[in-house]
Parts: sequence; structure tokens; C-alpha cells
Amino acid sequence: MPAVIAHTNGRYTPEPLWYRNFLYREEEARGLDAIEDLAAPGVFEFALSDKPAVLMFAAEGQSLNHIDSIEKRYIDVKTMEGHRRARFATPLERAADAYLVRRGAGKTIIAGYPWFGDWGRDTFIAIRGLYIITGRLQDARDILVQWAGVVSQGMLPNRFPDQGDQPEFNSVDASLWYVIAVGDYLRAVEDKPELSRDCHTEKLRIAIEAILTGYHDGTRFGIRADSDGLLAAGEHGYQLTWMDARVNGREITPRIGKPVEIQALWLNALAIGAIFSPRWQPVLEEGRAAFEARFWNDEGA
Repeated sequence: MPAVIAHTNGRYTPEPLWYRNFLYREEEARGLDAIEDLAAPGVFEFALSDKPAVLMFAAEGQSLNHIDSIEKRYIDVKTMEGHRRARFATPLERAADAYLVRRGAGKTIIAGYPWFGDWGRDTFIAIRGLYIITGRLQDARDILVQWAGVVSQGMLPNRFPDQGDQPEFNSVDASLWYVIAVGDYLRAVEDKPELSRDCHTEKLRIAIEAILTGYHDGTRFGIRADSDGLLAAGEHGYQLTWMDARVNGREITPRIGKPVEIQALWLNALAIGAIFSPRWQPVLEEGRAAFEARFWNDEGA
């Protein structure tokens, strides 16, 4: 992790204190790890007058030592932040911008602060409202291209661990949501040749083909296209849908089989794939007929 550098017009006094076994009650209530040590390196003091009290932080490599005045730098940053905020049409759009983060050389969406990293399912659902419908199409493209590079056996990770462990591929719907997000993106850029015809579109097409092929032929956790064209999924000990609660290591709603919303996502993904490759059209038609036969409720229609 990079060092954090503090810049201030106050006075800093080193006064290191170490609090051991500090309890976070909110994390404890959520069933998360709730005890850690806290370190306080020292104290900042300010003489309040006509000058603002400034305390600015920068990651290592972004030092501000070259500036003449911390107050001047504060004014510059405040002005730049004002211009940044003015680019958003609403406070909601400005707030949404905080969830766009870097992953490697690309971009992704954080699932929530302060507990979550970037989750596949959350990212591909949220991208449509945060970046496609709002017209931030280059950001949407960068996110989709970044995730295109981590397709494995037709699946996209549902979670990247915080500390370098292997990604978790325990989701049947994350990859399908990705295909649907790509479809929405491509419709949004149809009249923008600088985006629709760039080199990245081919990367997205390859990712879609890899996902549909993996799901159709069979991949992890029993995910496969069944003989009726619908998508079967699930193994004992795993919960693959959004209903993924576990208590004492036991999945509460494993939903092994063919959950209805997974079939809707599968058929929509096939329809998008058929735009690029006619091989998916017969699978789509077969699956749609099976869906209507199995899930239609005459009494509730």
C-alpha cells in the first residue's frame, strides 16, 4: 500500500499512541471481523485566524512539496473540485461518481463503502444506471473492457478479495448481467462511431462469446444449458444467485435447478449474443419456448 502524506499549515507534534483490541460494534452486529488495533501517530494544531485551517492528504508519489503555499494549493484544489462537481446534472449523479474506482489500468465500480470491494453482480447491474443512461459512455466502456479480461471458463468473478487471493467465481448471474450491460452499452453508442467501431467493441464481443459458450457447454458449479434450452445451475454447498445468505457455513437458499430470473437473464443474453453470432438464435428460440411452457401461469395472467 502506498504511504499517505499529510500537508498542512498547522503544527504537527508526534505523539504516537497504540490502542489494542479496539472493538467496532457496528461490524460486530453485522457478523464481520470487529476487533483490530488502532494507531494514532500524533496531533495537528491550528491557530484559527483569517487563514483557513488546511489539512490535505496525498498518496505516495503525489507529494505537494513543490508548491509555494499550502493555502494557494487549497484554493486550487477547491476550484478544481468545484469544476468537477459542476459537470454533473444532479447531486445524485455526483454522488454516484464516488463509486467509480481504478482496478489496475482499468476501471470498475465499488459495491459500497466502507465494507465492500468491486463485485461482479453489483457492477453490471449498477453500470447501466450510473454510466450508460447518464451518457458517461467512455467510463462504461472502460469498466466493461476491464472485466472482459477476467473471463474464466465462461464465468466472471463475483468478488475480488481485498488481499491478493484468487477471485471468487460463485455466481451464476454475474456473467449474464455482464452480457446485458454490454448490450445496453452497444445500443447507447450506435450513433457514435468513435465508440461503436473502436477496437474495444471486438473485446466485448469476444467476452460475450466466451460467456455464452461456457454456459452452454458447461462450466463450474453445474452451470450448463439443459436439453430444453434453459440454464441449469447449482451444486450442494453453494448459493449461486443473488439470494446468497449463509448462516454457520450453510447456504439458506441454494436454489439448485432453474430459478426463474436466471432463465430471463439467460434468454436476454442469448438474444444479445445472436446479434454477433447466428449460432445462438436456435438456442434462444428453444429456451424461450421452454420458458413459456414451464413458467407461464394461466391463472395469474
